[in-house]
Amino acid sequence: MDAERIAVLGAGSVRCMPAVAGAFAAYFGERPLEVHLFDGDEERLDLFDRFCRVLFTFNRAGHSLAATLDPLEAMEGATRMVLCFDQHCAVRYFRAVRKGGVATGQGVRLVDQLIEVLAPSISDRVEVLSLLGSAHRIPLPHYRRLEWPPEPTAAEAASTPHQILRFLNGEEYPHELLNLATDSPVRAWLEDPSSAPAVLGQREN
Repeated sequence: MDAERIAVLGAGSVRCMPAVAGAFAAYFGERPLEVHLFDGDEERLDLFDRFCRVLFTFNRAGHSLAATLDPLEAMEGATRMVLCFDQHCAVRYFRAVRKGGVATGQGVRLVDQLIEVLAPSISDRVEVLSLLGSAHRIPLPHYRRLEWPPEPTAAEAASTPHQILRFLNGEEYPHELLNLATDSPVRAWLEDPSSAPAVLGQREN
């Protein structure tokens, strides 16, 4: 059976990606997933690419995985998308496309600029899940949004990459993360998209 292609835009998010990766690894639907990761930060993208591979192998999930610095490549052919951009991703993306130029705006505004750049390339037929929170307006006629996962403390955010490296090095095993992922709202969305609250918006021309 053909895999379902899903794009994760902002896959370097320290807040979102550990939980999203766990949800993918805990998903055993009728069709395996073909997961394509995008982030503007190559180092973070590589970290979470390797992390996903470890979780998929550890949990014997038959999903495939690819990572790219090109968001359009990640989006091509996707039937579902997860949006989890953060400011770090947006800054690195705009620096790259402007060949070292400084991105304009900060925080919410900068992430929104990236959303506005990519939204016209998202087909209305794609099932979109936003983990960005209500502060971000997604210019799509319809999408779904989860206020999840919670924002980490500064200490938690700083320690997350080190925890992931321990998983990658086999110093610890992700049993607890995968157990929690079994009941996560992203895994529920993979099973049934209507499980996530719908947001009605408007695509601008």
